[in-house]
Amino acid sequence: MNFNKSSDEIYRTFSQLCVEMKFLYVGITRAKNRLFIYDDSIEDRKPIEQIWKKLDFCHTVNENALGKSKEELGEELYNLINKGTLADQKNEPEQWRIQGVRFLKQKFFS
Repeated sequence: MNFNKSSDEIYRTFSQLCVEMKFLYVGITRAKNRLFIYDDSIEDRKPIEQIWKKLDFCHTVNENALGKSKEELGEELYNLINKGTLADQKNEPEQWRIQGVRFLKQKFFS
């Protein structure tokens, strides 16, 4: 935490974090079958990703994983990728952007 910030700045940052955590909670608890969380900032997502991986709560999928075989990924992750919305999205970054926009338009968020 930056102690050079004013108390108003700290309060705004804390308030924003609380709102984002509430959205995350709602999104996680409302998912029926699968939950896709997208974050293009590798550094920002590392803390929560490490916790979830340690607890075996998640699989991390990036565009490089989409072209790999069942032997390279393992059966569970391979089936996750190849059954559903990511199945047709091979290694094309533009397809990932389009899927993100599709999720947004279909209001796959809270």
